[in-house]
Amino acid sequence: MSDSIKKENGDDIIKLVSGFKNDFQEIVTETVNKSPKNKIIIFVDDIDRLNPEVAVELLEIIKLFMDVKDCNFVLAVDYDVVVSGVRKKYGNNMTDAKCRSFFDKIIQVPFTMPVAKYDIRGMFEETFEDYVKNGYLEPVFKLFIKAIGSNPRTFKRFANSFILLEKIYKEQTKDSTIEPVKVYCHNSLLLISLSIQLGSPEVYDEMLSYDDYSSLEQYFDNIKNNIKYDIEEKSSTPQEKNQKVFQNSLLITLIKALEDISKNAGKKINVYEEFYGILKLASSVSTSSVKSQEGEKITKISIGDDSYNVGNATEALEKTYNILLENNKDKLTDSFIEQLGNILTYDAAASKSLFRAKKRLEVQCNGKEIFLGTSSGTPVKMTQANKLCHYLELPARHLIWYSGENAVFEND
Repeated sequence: MSDSIKKENGDDIIKLVSGFKNDFQEIVTETVNKSPKNKIIIFVDDIDRLNPEVAVELLEIIKLFMDVKDCNFVLAVDYDVVVSGVRKKYGNNMTDAKCRSFFDKIIQVPFTMPVAKYDIRGMFEETFEDYVKNGYLEPVFKLFIKAIGSNPRTFKRFANSFILLEKIYKEQTKDSTIEPVKVYCHNSLLLISLSIQLGSPEVYDEMLSYDDYSSLEQYFDNIKNNIKYDIEEKSSTPQEKNQKVFQNSLLITLIKALEDISKNAGKKINVYEEFYGILKLASSVSTSSVKSQEGEKITKISIGDDSYNVGNATEALEKTYNILLENNKDKLTDSFIEQLGNILTYDAAASKSLFRAKKRLEVQCNGKEIFLGTSSGTPVKMTQANKLCHYLELPARHLIWYSGENAVFEND
């Protein structure tokens, strides 16, 4: 049918769909007449696993056949996915009331699965009691609930991922003399990593992209005092603002969990170093966009015909800005700094957003020191470098970053 529709236009499509609907009605009627049952029930599951826009299109198609006699549809769908799809298809001006109206026109008898009846805490304790003990369970469970909630299907996926990674870790270490406290600490951090991975891939990607555990620890230290740093700066729509509020709340819970685990583990274990390594391990069961870059440490950059060795992405970004700004001093004005205000500042005390960590550049503007915001992971640093190239109107591929001999970023 889909191939036929592609070849038709306008009134022909209406006739084609109408004809198909009549044929469908005849099949339903014939089947019901031959059966002791008086209806046909069609179950459509996992609609919410489709791209949201595709899910909405499918619902609109199904709606055309909902008045077929003796035929009922049972649709399993996440309401939030429908809302997301409606807004992507019809625009962000679709209010909650309009989205609800769209949903109600299709779903005549809504039924919400009573997930509250599931004892998620009981399931959590029963599943992980042999892996996490001695005070580690509570902070892990709090983060799990904050990140994932109480959906039993998600919990099953979460548990399966943990069991797989725990086996991989055991196979890698093959050390039966590891102290129980380290085992419990490791398992707790693995559960935390998986919680973040499933609950907020964006936060997980950000943590995964840091060059080393000390950079990640600095990221956490800066967040403690600036947790609301970018809700307004990076949120252009109410949906994005809600997402940032959730992510910041999740980060607060994560930091508290790491602090609690650190207290339980004592001075023998550097929890942040352990956590950084576990993030890398957990990426093997992740669909994270940063996963492909996890081993790509920036080792060299080229600007025009010149090459420079660097130790990591922060050094690469600092070197990029120092050289490009020095080479284009004629464009370096107060207005230029203002245009790049979320990346560059004159304020040595700036501590929000990217300035939670910063570097003082060698180049100055009108005798004033310039500070570069570096509190970000590798992908964001690449974006910062690309943005400078755009403002300086540099040709494509003028700037290239390398990991070993492989080019991993070039300006466009």
